[in-house]
Amino acid sequence: GKLPVDRKIRMVGGYKLRDDGSSLVGGDGTVRINGTEVVYLNNGQKPFTMMTFDVDLTPLAGEHIMLEFAAEGHVGGVCDGDWYDPKILVE
Repeated sequence: GKLPVDRKIRMVGGYKLRDDGSSLVGGDGTVRINGTEVVYLNNGQKPFTMMTFDVDLTPLAGEHIMLEFAAEGHVGGVCDGDWYDPKILVE
């Protein structure tokens, strides 16, 4: 979609790997906008904790964007990651 012009814009949310379903090293959370990484969250070790993000999107005001939410794991692994309540806030 297209972000509004002349407004302060932020994207907020959280990410967490499931302790009972992730059986690999990796599973880091990544958010890309138009192919550019804007969020990188390293999952750490078990027990996994909720990680939050707050990104200023104001420089993208007025532009069309495509969002990609990913759990980046190693080849052949299983990664059960959850994104929690991602929102774009316009002030």
